Parts: sequence; C-alpha cells; structure tokens
Amino acid sequence: VVPSARFVPLAEDEPTWGSPEAQFALWRDAGLTHLVVEHGGRVHGDALARVTEECRAGTVHILDRQVAHVLVALNWDEECRDRLLNGG
Repeated sequence: VVPSARFVPLAEDEPTWGSPEAQFALWRDAGLTHLVVEHGGRVHGDALARVTEECRAGTVHILDRQVAHVLVALNWDEECRDRLLNGG
C-alpha cells in the first residue's frame, strides 16, 4: 500500500494533490496497479480522465463502486505510461 498522490499543503501553482503528471510518476515509481478513488474523484479524477482518453480501452477498469469510493484497476502498459509521462 502506498499513497496515490503526493500532497503538498502549501502548493500554489497546482492542486495540493499535484498535477496528473505528478500522480502518473508516483504510480509508475510505486508500481501501483489499483486505486481507491474517494471524494467524488476530486484527487484522481483529472489523471484518470487523461489515462482513459490517451490509452487503450480498459486501461482504467472499475472493479467496485460504493457510495463513498470506487476501486479502480490501472492496467496501463509501457506505451501508455510513456505517452502520459513524456508526451509521446
């Protein structure tokens, strides 16, 4: 288990949970394969939307949906990670 976002309480240029790129780098570095998405997707919503738009269908797979959270499997491959992290 690892944090899925690097929270920076005094961030001024971006949300306190970081940019989608910062989340992608953390997910890659930690080998993250699943996310618990809480707070209506406020923290991970933009990042997961980008993954859904830029990677193959099924990369973001909802495993379970509850009132307060959603469990998501992140099935991203090297090509997807490269596209998200390096713009190509």
